[in-house]
Amino acid sequence: MIIALPLSGFNILVAEELNQEKICAQVLTTPFPVNDRPSLTETQELKGCDSDKLYYGYEKAGDPIKARKCAYLEMGPPENSDGPLNSTRMLFCTS
Repeated sequence: MIIALPLSGFNILVAEELNQEKICAQVLTTPFPVNDRPSLTETQELKGCDSDKLYYGYEKAGDPIKARKCAYLEMGPPENSDGPLNSTRMLFCTS
């Protein structure tokens, strides 16, 4: 017995997947906002920081803003970045 399945549903899934790939390609080349990175003063204050500890508050109350800025420092300078997918997971938690 042969069962015929409608191809229209399959075509929709393929189109959605292609659209998702297009969106991901666009976002991959989108730079992080310049003002989102820590200032020079914040960089000095956060030297050696741990974004997990800052976010979850293991040692004191959690601070998602400091955690985000720390995650940028953990990731490295913008010129060394390969895009948003190489950043620490903390940037996704604090955005």
